[in-house]
Amino acid sequence: VNKNIRYLLVVLDRGGWVPHNTTEILKNGYGDCKDYTTLIHALLKAKGIESTPVLINADFGTWFPKVPATSYFNHAILYVPSLKLFADATAPNTRLGIIPAQLVGKTALLSSEQSGLIALPKNNPDSNEVASDIEIEFAENGDLKAISKNTISGRTEMVVRPLFGEYSRYVAPDALVKVILAFYGINGTGRVLSISDPHTVNEPFALSMEVNIPDYTTLVPKGSLTLPVGLNMNSLSVYEMFTKEEKRSTDLIVGAARLRERYLLKLPASAAFGELPAPVKFFNAAGQLTSTYSQVAGGVELVRELVIAKDAYAPAEYPLFKELIRNTIESLNSSVPYTSDPKLLKAKNTRRGRRPSARSAK
Repeated sequence: VNKNIRYLLVVLDRGGWVPHNTTEILKNGYGDCKDYTTLIHALLKAKGIESTPVLINADFGTWFPKVPATSYFNHAILYVPSLKLFADATAPNTRLGIIPAQLVGKTALLSSEQSGLIALPKNNPDSNEVASDIEIEFAENGDLKAISKNTISGRTEMVVRPLFGEYSRYVAPDALVKVILAFYGINGTGRVLSISDPHTVNEPFALSMEVNIPDYTTLVPKGSLTLPVGLNMNSLSVYEMFTKEEKRSTDLIVGAARLRERYLLKLPASAAFGELPAPVKFFNAAGQLTSTYSQVAGGVELVRELVIAKDAYAPAEYPLFKELIRNTIESLNSSVPYTSDPKLLKAKNTRRGRRPSARSAK
């Protein structure tokens, strides 16, 4: 439905309140949330699966009126009782059961033969997971090469599927990678190695990519390495923007999530890692953070996982969320000590000395 029907709201006569019939929707090739819901309802019913339209408020916020108020409801989705799933086809390239962040946990109104209020599910990090396996190689000259394999399941799919399904029509995926790297402050290049079909929604979205950052570091005889963020087009650091305020008077809507990163760090043969940073294990009512370094065959492995436990945090819970994110940012800034052959530094300085200056090049 959301692949073949274009979203378009037309408010003529009763069009803003009453859905069109399925024949008209298919003929037009467009519709709004009510029309999407009507089509899904009809398709399910043709397979003997009963469903119920649901009226809900699609604005950010958790307020619900204490008395009946029709003006409160501005969106329509579908509920499938036998599967205990909700469907919102207005979110592009989305499968049954995935609902946008602004709807999670809200109270809604069943509006069919079955009536009454219903609460949408909330606070389930496992319904929104991003898992990344990233292999990073440092060259003798300090260049960095990273290959990441990423699996995205849940609400985050609503971002990445349209990103590669729509924008890639106009912008090459490799160019899009460079733009996203720049967003994280990385002056590098990248290319997409493999990517899921954005419209194959019956399985999680998968993306693998290569990133190259020339002259990322200089390997000195004794130093330390801090990993750049955004090598997998994602970064736990984005949560820092939610913690800028000293305190809050309204709920903070973030979205429950589980984000796991596994890094394999490789140095050239002429260098070796030193003592690894201590593990980090932090827990509070807002979520949890774990970060563990270990020696493995071929290098050092870092496994980091952040769990955002709730979809929305009340003002009283805001300090706990800030504490969780502060610990997360600190873990991102940890560095891994190493030693290397002094010849690497000497060779790099020699190469730099040989580079023609702008004056001599003229």
